[in-house]
This record gives sequence, C-alpha cells and structure tokens, in this order.
Amino acid sequence: MEKTGSFTKNSLMTIGSQGIIILFGMGSSIIVARALNPEGKGIYTMAVLLPAFLMSFVNGGIGLAALYFTGNRKYEPQVILGNSIIAACTHSLLAIVVGFIIITFFQDQIFPGIAYRYLIVALLIVPFQVILSFLLPMMLGLQEVFSYNIFQVLYSVSIFTMVVFLLIGLDTGVIGAISTELLSGFLFSVVLCMMLIKKTKGISFSINKAYLIDAYRYGAKLYIGGLLFLLSNRINLILINRFLTPATVGVFTIGLGLVEKGWLVADAIGVILFSRIASKEEGNNEDDFIALIFRTTTLIMVFIVIPLYFWGGRLIVLLYSPSFQSAVDPFQILLPGLIASSGWRIIENALNGRGNPGSAALLM
Repeated sequence: MEKTGSFTKNSLMTIGSQGIIILFGMGSSIIVARALNPEGKGIYTMAVLLPAFLMSFVNGGIGLAALYFTGNRKYEPQVILGNSIIAACTHSLLAIVVGFIIITFFQDQIFPGIAYRYLIVALLIVPFQVILSFLLPMMLGLQEVFSYNIFQVLYSVSIFTMVVFLLIGLDTGVIGAISTELLSGFLFSVVLCMMLIKKTKGISFSINKAYLIDAYRYGAKLYIGGLLFLLSNRINLILINRFLTPATVGVFTIGLGLVEKGWLVADAIGVILFSRIASKEEGNNEDDFIALIFRTTTLIMVFIVIPLYFWGGRLIVLLYSPSFQSAVDPFQILLPGLIASSGWRIIENALNGRGNPGSAALLM
C-alpha cells in the first residue's frame, strides 16, 4: 500500500507538472502562430523538424538505457553519467555532420521552400537536444521525481519567456522562433549536467566498456521502435511541404500539436511506471499494478478527449486566430486516436521497465 501511495503521489506530481508544461507550451505555440502566421509557422516547423529527425536517428535509446541501469543499480551512477556525456558528444558530432550533408546536397528535395539559414540555425539545436535526451532520464533512475518535474517546468517557462522576448519584444521572426529552442537547450543542458553531478556525487569520464555494451544493447531495441514512431508521425509533414506549401504545414501542425500534448498525461504516468518497475519496487503484484494503471490512464483520456472533440475547434480559432480555422478538421480526426495511443504508452513503458524493449519495438 505504501509503494502504491508513493507511485500515486509521484504520478500526480508529474501529471501536475505536465499540465503546467502544456499551458506554457500552448502559450508559446499561440505566440509563434500569431507572430508568424501560417506560412511562417510552417517554415519554422519544417526547420526544427531537421534536428528532431537527426536526434532520433542518432539517439540509440541511450537515455532510457541510463534510466534503466541507474534504476536497477547495476552500474555506479557516476559511471553512467560520464559515459552518457561521452556518448552524447559523439552522437551529436555524427548528427551535425549528417545534417550538414543533408542541408548542402538534399535541401531542395527534402526541405523545399525552407531557406538555408533557417536549417543551419536549427542544426545547432541538435547537441543540446541530444544531451537533454541522454541525461534527463537519469533523474528518474535516481528517483529524483521532484527535480525531474521542476527541471521540465522551468525548461518550458524558459522557452515561453524567450518566445515573448524574441517574437513580441524584438519581432525577430522565424529566426527568433528557432533561437528560442537553441538558447533554452544550451542553458538547460549546462544546468542539467551540474544538477546530475551534484546528485550522483561526482562523475567518471573513464570509458566503461561493459556499461556501454549493455546500454547500446538495451537501447538498440528502444531505438528501432522510437525511430519507426517518429517516421510514422513526422513523414507526413515532409510530404505536405513537398506537395503542398509551408503554410499548409503550419495549419496542420496546430491540430497535430494540440493532440500530441494529450500524450503528456500518459507519458507522465508511463515514465514513473518505467522507473518503478526498473527499480524492482512492485514485486509480485507487478502485473495487476500495470493493468490498473492501464485502465486508469485510458479512462482519464476518455474524459479528456470527449469534451475536446466538441469544443476544441472553437478554442483553436479563439486562441490561434481565424487564420488557423483549417486546423480544426485534422484536430478532430486525430483526437480519438489519443485514447488508444495513450494506453500503448503505458504498455511500452512497462515492457521497457522490465528490460524487454525489444517486445515494445516489435509491437510498434
């Protein structure tokens, strides 16, 4: 009962923090949309799609591997932290080289209508996204749920603040919108490294072959599923931009982005479940516990989706302006899938926490 109570407390804390993140994320999205209009919003979306793809291609599942091995205490956290930073630097360098090749030789084929300068600035985001994705999960492995949530909230507040300053205050346009992610990524990568060094009581940059082999072996199974998920959910943006216009991308991503924010609720519960199972805290009642979390999460999403389906369209027009009226249809079409995909996220995190990421990737 005590363990279940602790899980509930951590889950509610994480859901609450995700609620704050959603609010600030929507605030940033509204300002970007109103400041750039559909065409500028589409150009911005396509530019930041480049680092998202690159990060997924070089991710390797190392972040969740760090969570798993920190949670089960197979390796010292100082070793995991140091080797994760080494891996992040190596993967970032690879991603930047690949990204530069794509921009230089395949820009017209993959990113037609997107200026070279926007893609170059967006490419600089990659190292910081990689560092954050490799290191932040360690917080949960260390059972630092409060610090994990505070960090994410402050990160979203930082992006919102910079969006207000750069887009409303200085009117910097698309470059300013991209720079908000670049500047926040840099600042919080430094903060995260400092926080983890303090919480792990040191850091070891000595390469640990045993850990890296285990991490890449575990992460490889997660990597396949994550890559397939990104391709299935983002290839449509490349096709829309290729055959239609950046403005169409800008409109479509408003509806898509709002639906995806609903995933944060399931993700908030799922990552706590992951860390809980990885640390072997649920014992013999693990299956029943997972089933309970699955049913509860699915029910929560039903109560979220139904009112959004009927009234979400009005909110889009009210918040984003009538220029984005066309976003209502894709929003309503995609919304019911939020229920099933949220349930899947619980199953995926449970499998990953059990050390079976390959099963999750196979089901993907």
